[in-house]
Amino acid sequence: MIVNLQKYTRNELTTEICIIGGGAAGTTLAKEFSDTKFNVTILESGELQENNRIQELYNGEFSYSGLGFTKNTPGALQNDRRRYWGGTTNIWGGMVATFDADDFLERPWIPHSGWPFSKSHLEPYYKRASRFLNVPEDRFSPVPRNLKNKPLDFGDDAINTKIFFNVSNLKLGKIFLDEFKKSKNITVYLNASVVNINLNEGANSITSLSVSPNNLSKIINVKAKVYILATGAIENARILLNSDDVNPKGAGNNNDLVGRFFQGHGYTPTIHNSIHLLLDRKQNLNLYGNHNSNNSNNSNNSNNSNNSNISTKSNMFDILRKSNENHNEDTSNTFGFLRLSPELQKKHKLLNCYMSINAWSPVVGPNKLYNSVKNEYITLLKNLGIYESSKWHSVYSSMLFEQEPNYDSRVILSNEVDWLNLRKAKVSAVISQLQIDTMISSYKILGDILGENFKGKVRLKTNIEELFKNIHPSLAKHHIGTTKMHISKDKGVVDENCKSHYIDDLYVAGSSVFPTSSATNPTFTIIAMAIRLADHLKRTLI
Repeated sequence: MIVNLQKYTRNELTTEICIIGGGAAGTTLAKEFSDTKFNVTILESGELQENNRIQELYNGEFSYSGLGFTKNTPGALQNDRRRYWGGTTNIWGGMVATFDADDFLERPWIPHSGWPFSKSHLEPYYKRASRFLNVPEDRFSPVPRNLKNKPLDFGDDAINTKIFFNVSNLKLGKIFLDEFKKSKNITVYLNASVVNINLNEGANSITSLSVSPNNLSKIINVKAKVYILATGAIENARILLNSDDVNPKGAGNNNDLVGRFFQGHGYTPTIHNSIHLLLDRKQNLNLYGNHNSNNSNNSNNSNNSNNSNISTKSNMFDILRKSNENHNEDTSNTFGFLRLSPELQKKHKLLNCYMSINAWSPVVGPNKLYNSVKNEYITLLKNLGIYESSKWHSVYSSMLFEQEPNYDSRVILSNEVDWLNLRKAKVSAVISQLQIDTMISSYKILGDILGENFKGKVRLKTNIEELFKNIHPSLAKHHIGTTKMHISKDKGVVDENCKSHYIDDLYVAGSSVFPTSSATNPTFTIIAMAIRLADHLKRTLI
């Protein structure tokens, strides 16, 4: 059933399971409870379509700092999220992959890393998430079955290929809307904005939620057995921090960890020839992007064509999608990145990251940089007596990189309020030295391995500050952390089952519970974790 809360006539609403938020986590949870004995309510702040006034509730401040500078990006918090049914899946690029096994480990060189469980524990839920999204399960094995374009072989396991699957136009709210309309046990309330989590005197249980129907006509009290906060990493923290009438620090924030460890899923767009790869044209790069190597014997013409069609200012996910649409095979939406092995990451004390080969950037045309790198490398090969006449792929590269879970990267509240009279979010992200070292060292290590195998060369711009000033201002739209999961209440906001350490009937869903961010897009893991949480609740609510 779908109900507009503005037309709800009573002042109180009672349910068993109350899910706050209708995005990836919220819709997945509700779907898992479909046709069960449980009465489920979803409170969605927005409507079925985007409403500019409701979208204004996402206004706030965002800045990131590092290398001696601070960069403010007005509008980032509103531009990167969608406050209507389906949430930010309405603008999801559709990149799907599991987190890596080492993402779950406690890595001594990465402070505050480590999940309460291993990747193997999450594998069954990844499989169910694959079926949930209609993604072939084998796509995430090291070499997917029937993959025509094979990963690059560097002669050892130092460089791995990370496989992604692209699912286009998957708006979860739209997909499940008809099912929820007909559901006998699930009710979706639109225009239902939570303005306070009301706690008992001991601040360890929720008495009700104060919910505004957006027309500000009244406040409706929503009561449930279990409450699940699933509004995204920034809004989850914001709602908890604003609910400070009983606990001055905010609901569930006894340990002052709500809002901390904010992470994005960072990437570096192709910028000013900053990262340049020269690769042996004998290598088949089809898995890594559309480089048009088979379209013309005149690489200069194909390169110029690429440059005219793809702008470096374009959205990276759109470019990637267009690139893969040009592959005429059954595995066209499977693509890869280069990744340093876990052993190399450990040896050099680096974060996880993936390096693209042209999937998001135009092939470099014959310019001074190209000629310089090419001639320098050919001369080296000739001097070694191993040079064979061949052509070269000359490409720019971009990087997806893990963010360090930094205690001082956080969401707090500003003094400015929105039209619901809630204090707005103020997000401060930190570019740590570890992130800088990861980006620079990873490319240098890749270059060393290419050179040792006589397969190519990497050149980095020496102005490191320029590289980081051009990091995407909103960290690639993926917000992580802020209600960290940990078995200890001294180190986490929620436990290993995503239940608040301090509020007995409150659970938190979504990427806000992730202890680390990986270099992988989080949506697939959000869905897997939501399925896992639904299973836990089905066992405990019997």
